[in-house]
Amino acid sequence: MQDLVKGLKDVGIKYISSNLCSETNLNAPLNKQRQPHNYKNIGVPELLEIPSHGWQDAVFTKEKYFQFYGDNLPSSKEILTHYKNLLDKSDKLNLPFVNVALCLHPWAVMEYDSNLEIHKQLVDYAREKIFQ
Repeated sequence: MQDLVKGLKDVGIKYISSNLCSETNLNAPLNKQRQPHNYKNIGVPELLEIPSHGWQDAVFTKEKYFQFYGDNLPSSKEILTHYKNLLDKSDKLNLPFVNVALCLHPWAVMEYDSNLEIHKQLVDYAREKIFQ
C-alpha cells in the first residue's frame, strides 16, 4: 500500500476517489471510515482520497441496470430517494463535517436525467437539509 501511495505522489497525483464496491454489492457504506482522508500516517500528506458512497450513477443506465437488476429500471423517484437516503444518513454520523461523494458520469446523466431534473431536486434537498 505504501509503495502504491508513494508512486501516485511521485507522478504528481494529488487526489483520488474510490468506491470499494464489488461484483455483488454496489453499495459502499456511508460511515466515518469512508470520509475524505490523506495518507500522512505513511508519509504522503499531500495525497487526498475522497471515497464515493452508494450506487454510482452508472448503475442507473440501461446497460448496467439490466446487468445487475434485470428488466425493471428504477424510476426518477427511486433514484432521487436513493440519493436522499444517503444525505439523511449523513445526519446520523457524529462528525462536524460529513462528505457525501457521488460519482457522476456525464454520459450516464445524459441517459437517465438529460434535463437534470433529478439533480436539481437533489441539490434543492441538500440545501434544505444540510446547508441551512
